[in-house]
Amino acid sequence: MQAAAADGERDGLDEALNDAAMQLDVKLCSELIAKGANPRKVFRKGKNEWYDGDSSTCLYNAIQTFRGGDRLAEERFVDTLDVLLKAGADADFSAQVGGWNRCTHYSLFSRATDRIVNLNDGELRKRAMGAFVSAGVNPNEKEFRGKQGNCGGYGSQRYAVFDIARDGNSELLALFLDAGVNPNCAESSWSVQFGDSDSDENAAEGDEGEIVEKEHTPLLHAAIISGNLELVRLLLDKGANVNQNMVFTWKRKSYLISSLQLACEQGDTEIMELLTRAGAQKEVTDPLVDVVRMFNRFGDEPSNEEGKWTLKQKQESGEGRKKSKGKRKGPAPKGRKKSAPKSQEVKRERKPPPVPDPI
Repeated sequence: MQAAAADGERDGLDEALNDAAMQLDVKLCSELIAKGANPRKVFRKGKNEWYDGDSSTCLYNAIQTFRGGDRLAEERFVDTLDVLLKAGADADFSAQVGGWNRCTHYSLFSRATDRIVNLNDGELRKRAMGAFVSAGVNPNEKEFRGKQGNCGGYGSQRYAVFDIARDGNSELLALFLDAGVNPNCAESSWSVQFGDSDSDENAAEGDEGEIVEKEHTPLLHAAIISGNLELVRLLLDKGANVNQNMVFTWKRKSYLISSLQLACEQGDTEIMELLTRAGAQKEVTDPLVDVVRMFNRFGDEPSNEEGKWTLKQKQESGEGRKKSKGKRKGPAPKGRKKSAPKSQEVKRERKPPPVPDPI
């Protein structure tokens, strides 16, 4: 009886700490922690025999409920992060949301990054980042999304730092790189839709109606797309590999494009010169790194050996890059021009579709 009462008291303290954290009540959070509230407590809802349930912590919920505000609100937010992290809150927690066949894992640090980059006060941004670094956060935690079924599936991974690169904010990017963000990380996604070629008028001969889309964007490519020279220079200074490939899908075919090719396609001479001085090559044969799970399970492996697409061929054919009619599953690089990049086409050889692994 006494043990049950003690457990109930602890649960009550944990719930109270969760409420105080969401209200950004720094003083109450400190008092509850001093009384024994556990800042690492994982809350679950919707649990059943097939699914562990959606998960969260008081720190994650505090981050999720913060929607910005004036200088005072921002300061309370950062103070709350600091108090919870110093008390032992899990900086590397990943919230699970979904169901048995469809699940998304939201990285707490990625969610925090989304809030930190939108703080108006630069000193508060540094304080918030410093609190996570002091807590030993893994700055390269990914967010995963995925779903599978009889008709197909998809999966994707993202890093919050890509939003900074696309915005072209070199000061914020430097802050995150100094915190240990991998300059060679990449956003990646895949999707596959199984169908019947007899009922799919758009299916190519031998295609049997299978539609595969792949997207893979290294952080350096995202910076090149932004057109920000200082951003590209910063990544190179921090160790970004200048010879990587980006992958995109167009008309059911996968293409590779190097960082130098991308800069040439965009006509950015300053970035082209910077990449060339750093040793960039137009044609890159190195394997892709940091791809989402099952990226290579469907369709053919990207290749630099066959079906090379040249700028001359593009001009003579009058072809321009068109957006796929199919609904994209997962994040895709933003800001690319609609012309088809000078890249390498992947020839496809029909293979029986594999059975997807659990996401």
